[in-house]
Amino acid sequence: MRRCIVPAVFLMALCLGRAVFGDTAPAQPVSPELAAARRQGWTITTLLVTALRAGDNSAFPGINAWVKDFERVATHIDAKRPTEEWPSIDVDRLVTHNPNFWQAYYEVAPADPGLLMLHAALLLSDGEGTRASYLIVIAKQRADIPKEVQAALGRLLLHTQKAGEQSNRVVSEGTKLHDNKDYKGAIAKYREALTAWPQNGLAHYELGYSTYFQQLIAEGAPLPPPDSMQINAGKTPSPAVADEYARARRHDPFQLKAYQGDDQQVIRGFLALGEKGLPAWHQITAHINRPVDDAVLEQLADACQQSNNHDLALTIRQVLVARRGQGFAKSDFPFITVSLRSLAPGNQTERVLKRLAGAAIEVRQLIAPEPDAK
Repeated sequence: MRRCIVPAVFLMALCLGRAVFGDTAPAQPVSPELAAARRQGWTITTLLVTALRAGDNSAFPGINAWVKDFERVATHIDAKRPTEEWPSIDVDRLVTHNPNFWQAYYEVAPADPGLLMLHAALLLSDGEGTRASYLIVIAKQRADIPKEVQAALGRLLLHTQKAGEQSNRVVSEGTKLHDNKDYKGAIAKYREALTAWPQNGLAHYELGYSTYFQQLIAEGAPLPPPDSMQINAGKTPSPAVADEYARARRHDPFQLKAYQGDDQQVIRGFLALGEKGLPAWHQITAHINRPVDDAVLEQLADACQQSNNHDLALTIRQVLVARRGQGFAKSDFPFITVSLRSLAPGNQTERVLKRLAGAAIEVRQLIAPEPDAK
């Protein structure tokens, strides 16, 4: 394994959380909390990409290819400008469904603390605070992350939580209007919340829910009981409602209420999360700095894969591989194959799978784990 140990100045920057892009105040209507979170995510991202770029990458074509993808995006971002003036980062295209990213992902040591943080910071740079928070909590299931990096993950997690504070307050105002049967007023509030934070999965769900009530009223159908869910029952949601539920699931994969309707794949996801995923997740989040048993992580990974949350599934599997400390096992490949093919199908992914199934593979390391940690 080739090591590219992150220099002390980098760890110091993580520890201090020092912004390197200036303090230009973001303009409204994007919430200041979201702007600060995106800026912090981009700060950490650029530091980690610098570490990823360093050293000899001649044996790592995926890293070289993905760094070029990143640089094409970075050249259009002036970090001194307010974040709402930045062009869209489109993290799904740059990361989640990018075969170059996943090839690079498997050219780095499993669950490398630097790679885990890079993944979360990239999501946060695009405003995906909830998805980033899930990755950070999963990353903290490694017990051997250096203290400075653990502290940096904690600060990044705080930014993911603050990013939606203003938006969620407006959502609460909307739900009160909905409960008072003012569905039009509620929808206006949810749209206001999405202006402040476009990636607010809860706001997308509530927007779909109130729109569904309007649909039922227009069709003369009975309204469901408060806080009920329509799973393969009742009136089929309109395309507008289904689209908002899909957006809610995309931005918040554990938003169980958004797994409504009669789509069989969505129903399978609902069952997997409800029966296995969320019970495991609640065990993890009860004490996020205390690692749970491998069986709990395995349960969550399976539920994520069954609910089509493949990026989370692969991250959890990497943490399990790192805990084992002996590299990939044969039992890992069927799981990795399903999720990788779902995220980035094609010849490049097939080459990655073939490489992983081979003999000992050479990988990079960005941040070395603590050697004496249990």
